[in-house]
Amino acid sequence: MLRRQKGVLMPGVRALATPGVASVLALIAASFLLYARLLPYPPVWDDHTFVQEQPFLREPANLAMVLSPRSLRETLPVRGAARPMWLASLLIDRALAGGRFWIFRASNILWHGFAAASLLTLVWQLTRSRKTALAAAALFLCHPVNSETVALVTNRADLMAFTFCVLALCFYEEGRASPNRRALWAGSLACFAAALLSKEMAATFPLLILLGGWLFPRPVPRTSRALFLACCAALLGLYIGFRTPRSGYRLEGTMDVFSAMQSRHPQLFAPFDSQDSAARPPGSLPQIAPSLTSYYADPYVRLRTSLAVLADYGRLLLWPARLQADYAPRPPRRWLSPGPALGAMAMGLMLGAAWMLRRRQPLASFGLLWVIATL
Repeated sequence: MLRRQKGVLMPGVRALATPGVASVLALIAASFLLYARLLPYPPVWDDHTFVQEQPFLREPANLAMVLSPRSLRETLPVRGAARPMWLASLLIDRALAGGRFWIFRASNILWHGFAAASLLTLVWQLTRSRKTALAAAALFLCHPVNSETVALVTNRADLMAFTFCVLALCFYEEGRASPNRRALWAGSLACFAAALLSKEMAATFPLLILLGGWLFPRPVPRTSRALFLACCAALLGLYIGFRTPRSGYRLEGTMDVFSAMQSRHPQLFAPFDSQDSAARPPGSLPQIAPSLTSYYADPYVRLRTSLAVLADYGRLLLWPARLQADYAPRPPRRWLSPGPALGAMAMGLMLGAAWMLRRRQPLASFGLLWVIATL
């Protein structure tokens, strides 16, 4: 009985330790070796607005407010209120080192190492190949395209969402073949919730579960799998309720989908936002410049722009030259413009390659489909 309880109380320990603690520590150390030169630099770009100049983030005592369940019902008076995990990490940094900015950069570097370590664990679980897992983690750790995410403290939300999302996949994969499935899948759902509260891109997690089950099939009771996916759907529904009142990208004459939903059906989101929007401090809902309205006004312009961005992202993954801090693209006016055409070709090639590799190289297929799903 005691042995069984030990296995339930510590789900996932075997999964997280299997690739080797030394490998995990080596990845974290390598992350610091790669990015240690960032430590003395002052804040730049969005870090001024979203980190350094926010009064709420200057008081470590506000950590209790962020971690309180009330923050799920009351909108916090701070930019980034929809990302409480990110806010909590910044307030912890503030408590550890006061206003010294190096601590924020050190935490970003640490989270980058955590992200690589979580990917190491997931790839090992899927392939049972230590070399493949180390290669995937090293590529993620060293790829130049991730440098912007590490360099900007504002972008720590991406690192946190990715890490928690991958850990959720790790717990799920371990649970598929474990007698402690219920405890492990509960851990997966907890990590999924943490990922959502870090950044909204984690909403693609259920799709990754379906893709992983297709490419790496294992015998799992249908009812158990259906119940897990139903729990994911319930979490997503609750998250939409939480996220919608905390949206804030608005233009002249239009607004983002969450703000539009709240404007049409405010009563649906009242349980998640007991604070009057008029009471929010100025600037808590940033306004997007009217010059960017063309990105949102026409759905076809948005689609063409997305395809152009996909083409540029593919180029950066294969040849990360000419990295820059701002990737705001010009909206293409025609379908035959180079950006949309190349993006459509890239999408077709990636889908075709994923289909062809699904049996011989399921990990490569999973990676390609992951890129498409998260875009």
